[in-house]
Amino acid sequence: MVSRALVAVGALLLVTAGWTLGATAVLASSPAPTPSPAPPASCVEDALIGLCVGRPATPQEEAAMIAVGRPAAEAELGLIDASTCSGSQSCFQVSSPTRAMVGTNAGTFSGDMFCKTACGVVPCRVFVFQDGTGWHYLNARCTRNVGVIPGPSAEVYVSSCAYVRKAPALAAPSVACLKAGSSMDVDSAPVYADGHIWWHLVCRGWVAHDFLVGPLHGPYPAPISIPLLPPFTPSVTVTPDHGQANELVRFVGRCFPSNEYIGVYVETSSSRAFIGTPGPVSDENGTGQFEFTIPVNFAGPVRVCGDTGYPNNNNQYAAKACATLTIGAGPNVSTPSPSPAPTSTAQPSLPAHTDAAPSASPVLTVMTAKRDSFPVRQLVVGIVVVIIAGAGASLAYRRRSRR
Repeated sequence: MVSRALVAVGALLLVTAGWTLGATAVLASSPAPTPSPAPPASCVEDALIGLCVGRPATPQEEAAMIAVGRPAAEAELGLIDASTCSGSQSCFQVSSPTRAMVGTNAGTFSGDMFCKTACGVVPCRVFVFQDGTGWHYLNARCTRNVGVIPGPSAEVYVSSCAYVRKAPALAAPSVACLKAGSSMDVDSAPVYADGHIWWHLVCRGWVAHDFLVGPLHGPYPAPISIPLLPPFTPSVTVTPDHGQANELVRFVGRCFPSNEYIGVYVETSSSRAFIGTPGPVSDENGTGQFEFTIPVNFAGPVRVCGDTGYPNNNNQYAAKACATLTIGAGPNVSTPSPSPAPTSTAQPSLPAHTDAAPSASPVLTVMTAKRDSFPVRQLVVGIVVVIIAGAGASLAYRRRSRR
């Protein structure tokens, strides 16, 4: 009888511990960096320094852009055309390949500043726009450094402040006003409208080209990092390996509040399970990346969400976005949930934190837990119950033995 009681106690301990460890596997995961997504096939690689944006210019567009851009750039930059320069003279030539890129009635192509002797090569970008009469030159800069022209870590050059607008138009509402030296990333091809070329700043809005091109000979202000402020327009994409359980899923959240933890969890209409807590930390542009493994008990459509406003995360702002992930026999399909358009106000207010249920019908019930409700307490309670039961069984056996 004692042996049977001990066996029962051991079995109960194993069951309790196994259940607890299984729950922990669902709730816990370690964040890891993920590679940047591959650029789309239609963009022009390095059209701006380090960026793949726009579409390749047609041969006719490329010829017309170079025809107006090359002589005008040489005149503004004070360079001699490569066909006539010599010795240590500062020369200009169109690069090969040209990286000629077109956005919306605006474009760029690449050039080189060099000399015939060994004085090095400095890359140049020439900016042109198009109207009803053809292509026209705007300006050009030669630099090895980011921040002098539109691109990654673009800087603002202005005496007062530069308006960021909701659309590439002078009549579009302004959402911010950036002071000199403000540094942020461009993520679009150029758009020509209302007599200006416009560039889109990541998660912020549109700013005129005039404010993103540094003076020919400086001075250049010290860069200033500007965090995102409300209203926020977050979005989430999830990219699975093949769509099966126990395989990696890559989570990328964009346009969340800057420098805050993004809690990552899977939810159905009735429940929620954290995958990453506290989750990845967003950068200045509100981007956070994370990898996790699909739990074995998941199947069918679920939503993977990023949330900076979930309780107990100690963040300043609340922003949430989700993407639908279908887990089954075939590849997973990720469908980002649309984000609301940002509202324009002089003093933006904090958006309300919402927690809507997914539209897809769940096929399972997922265990949920807050970050501070790790199931250790359940393990302790289980062990106490098992000990009491074992003691009772042993006492009963001894009483029977005395009879």
